[in-house]
Amino acid sequence: MFRVPTRSLLQSFWLSLTVTAAVLIGITLWALDVPGAALWAIAAGMGSSFVGFTQPNLARRPYEAWKRVARLGRRAARLWLTGVIFLVVTLVGWLGGRIALKGPEPKRSGWIPKSKLPVGSYAGDSDIDQKNGAAAGWTRRFGEWAWRSGNAWAWSLIPLLALLKGVEGESAGSLGGNVYTLY
Repeated sequence: MFRVPTRSLLQSFWLSLTVTAAVLIGITLWALDVPGAALWAIAAGMGSSFVGFTQPNLARRPYEAWKRVARLGRRAARLWLTGVIFLVVTLVGWLGGRIALKGPEPKRSGWIPKSKLPVGSYAGDSDIDQKNGAAAGWTRRFGEWAWRSGNAWAWSLIPLLALLKGVEGESAGSLGGNVYTLY
């Protein structure tokens, strides 16, 4: 989605850029043993931020470049995290977890009939009663299901799933109302 950056957004971006540059200048001058390194870094930061606040359009090109780099980084992180999650699930399947990595016998469909769920399990799709209801949040329900079903290894996926959610990006929007499913 294309958004025209506002003046305040450009000023905020410029301030972040200036603070980062000032810290890097200070560290570099300190490493080179320049006397008054902190004062030079503060002066450079203040001068640069003054220019950015009075002329915010100077930040437009760096802002657009940052958006492109961030989009590429987000895409790479999504791909990498998804691969790690699939690797964990595959390794657990190979090591004898409860994941069936083999397909159904040749003359069977692989569909498993849905059984009637116990009253306490309606927060999820598992037939295991859950003490935490839907209001508890997905992490607590997932953790409880993993423990009670004997799949405690699945807890290792929670940090990866949280990171994946963090790099997910903007939603593409709804598919609309005319989407039919097979029942």
